[in-house]
Amino acid sequence: MQNDIAYYVVITIGNQEFKVILDTGSSDLWIPNKDCTSISCQNHNKFDPSKSKTFIKEGNPWSIQYDSGFASGITGIDNIKIGCFTADKQIFGLANDVPDVIEFLEFDGILGLGFDSLNTIDNGSPTLISTLIQQMKIRPIFSFHFQHASSPEDRGIFVLGGIDNQRSPFIPEESPPL
Repeated sequence: MQNDIAYYVVITIGNQEFKVILDTGSSDLWIPNKDCTSISCQNHNKFDPSKSKTFIKEGNPWSIQYDSGFASGITGIDNIKIGCFTADKQIFGLANDVPDVIEFLEFDGILGLGFDSLNTIDNGSPTLISTLIQQMKIRPIFSFHFQHASSPEDRGIFVLGGIDNQRSPFIPEESPPL
């Protein structure tokens, strides 16, 4: 993202793609709902439940406060793909209100990477990362290498279930199999 303010990845929810910011300070995963009323939603992809064959309407209300505003909406359940991994039946937030600050930013929603206990969606339901771990799709680790705006040739990477040994100054012993 411009000026190294934030970094995002692309996820797929019910065959619909979204850019989500990687947020280590929260645990919620939310994207704009097709019924989002915030002006910020106009420039972003919105989730349409009718376009997903695997969507389950849960409908529980949620909200989260950020320094830059708040997001709120209802919950849904769907299969969520990130990279080559798919979390089956993951709970996530369908935002009807989103912070105004995202109106002109590149990302559509937020992928919180914090602990389950911080998740405001369904009172601490498993995060996307925890679901992938519980479903034995990744090891309980993730790592980053951020691309900086001043070095576009140095591609950033987000590794689920391990580290990129070529970019890490710390080369651990062989990881045990899942």
